[in-house]
Amino acid sequence: MAAGEDHISRLTDDLLRLILRLVPAKEGAFTTMLSRRWRPLWTSSGAVNIVARILENDEQHVMESTAFYARRDRFVAGTFKALDAFHKVVFLDPVKILTLRVEGQAGNIIRDYLNRDADWRGRPQVLAKLLSHPAARDLEEIRIAAVDNIDGEPMLFEQINHEADPNSFRVRLYTLSIGSLPSHTIRVLDLTNCGELAPASSELLLPLLVSLRLRHCNVPLEVLQGLIGSAPQLSSIYLEYVLLEEQQSFQEDDPPQDAVLRLLSCPSARVLVIDRCCIMEEGTFRIYAPLLWRFEYTGVIRNLLLSPPPLDLVQAKVTLVDYRRKVERDKVAARRNFWSIVRGLCHARQLTLHMFYIEEFAVSTKANQATLLPVLPKLEQLKLDGVFWPTRTKAAKTIGNLLRCCPGLLHLRLNLKTHEQMQTRSESYALEFLKRKAEKDRKESLSCLERPERQEEDFKESPSCFKRRRTQTATDNEDGFYFDDMVPDMAGLSDHTFECLETTLKTVSLQFQEGEKNLFGVKLVKYFIKHGKVLEKIFVDPGNEKYRDRMSIKIEKWVTCLSTRRIQVLPLLRE
Repeated sequence: MAAGEDHISRLTDDLLRLILRLVPAKEGAFTTMLSRRWRPLWTSSGAVNIVARILENDEQHVMESTAFYARRDRFVAGTFKALDAFHKVVFLDPVKILTLRVEGQAGNIIRDYLNRDADWRGRPQVLAKLLSHPAARDLEEIRIAAVDNIDGEPMLFEQINHEADPNSFRVRLYTLSIGSLPSHTIRVLDLTNCGELAPASSELLLPLLVSLRLRHCNVPLEVLQGLIGSAPQLSSIYLEYVLLEEQQSFQEDDPPQDAVLRLLSCPSARVLVIDRCCIMEEGTFRIYAPLLWRFEYTGVIRNLLLSPPPLDLVQAKVTLVDYRRKVERDKVAARRNFWSIVRGLCHARQLTLHMFYIEEFAVSTKANQATLLPVLPKLEQLKLDGVFWPTRTKAAKTIGNLLRCCPGLLHLRLNLKTHEQMQTRSESYALEFLKRKAEKDRKESLSCLERPERQEEDFKESPSCFKRRRTQTATDNEDGFYFDDMVPDMAGLSDHTFECLETTLKTVSLQFQEGEKNLFGVKLVKYFIKHGKVLEKIFVDPGNEKYRDRMSIKIEKWVTCLSTRRIQVLPLLRE
């Protein structure tokens, strides 16, 4: 490449406009001064990306309020100038995309920046003014995000593994009225940290809205249902950490909590994601979405009904999180609700389950199995990522229940961890462990120094020891990893076979947790080799590289002794 060669000028105007759609408004405005060719490109790109970074902290916010609001007013004025530039060519290239991102070090600073004046009497309503500009009348995509950090780190709600807590919505960063949106043109609405989504009149329609994404927003269920009902073509709905319902105190005259029924109707939705949303744990939460292709749910186990089950469901993912407001829960109800959720996914082709304490969902008796366990006739791929207690025997029963539900299963993946591996050990425990280890190492060092003749004997003996270890078969039990020929059968599984093992199951992938004693995992390997009548490949990740070769030798031996088919044993790549 020749020095100073201009490759950007070789790009077509259409490609440059696509690039300019992604740059902030300030940088986009600078490009109009590059040359005569560049002058109209930004204003004809159809996108305005507005970014405001508030560098003041709480103390500066209070002490320098006049300068704070003066900078805000200059920002708003500059934004209006940018929109005015687009409005001049609105008949040729109207603005279709508006993105507003406000970053600050605290939520109350962003709230004041968008909603207050220096005397706290006026309410400038920055968002309402921007959306009322003539250049914003035909917007197709609106994305508004209030981000409570300026260093690019994930927001607080993005790092929480529990469901949404109503206390996190006390600071309402901004309010948006549905009636202020360009209802006749909007296709995409994406809101982050919206403190209140004000409902519009029942006559308002959003005929072109196809995608709705709400992240950490306060949107009551009835407001959300009204918004969905006004958009007949709404096909993608993403709800992440949304306050839909708050826990309520029931009076004596109210119906029993278990009898409360709430409905979320999404008749045209193809994609529905419900991620850690605040929903009442009591009662039944029914979802009407008969056209779904993809469904994801992350939350506590509740009576969640997908009714009727979507016939064209391709992908389903259920991630169960710990209860935040309850120390104990009804395990019988939890088991019933879990299988009820799976029943609503009975037409899925791919199913992913992330769950703690998988043994709690085991259904043992034949009567309960006939009542609770659904049939998933179309399921081809099943992935189970679970945590179990190694001292309990029902984890295998849960796996057996899932295999029974999937008569046409082709691919199975199990990622298993013991409960001990998930626990975080305290700092005091770590310090005590290091002290004991240091003391042990010190004593061993002193012992070696006091017996030099023993060192020489060990040196002479080491070659023969090495040769003996090289000739050993993979029947050791080092570091707690079991490879004995007499590996016991899997209780709860070995006395059962399933239709998928007899007719359809082609591949099994097993991933163990690094460094743990995984007799349970070794039993699973042996079980699938013995009972997989049409099994072609088995992928294994023992959790530690030094065990991989040893385990492969043992599996090959089991394949020869226990299976009538030639099964390929392959390493499993971690995700």
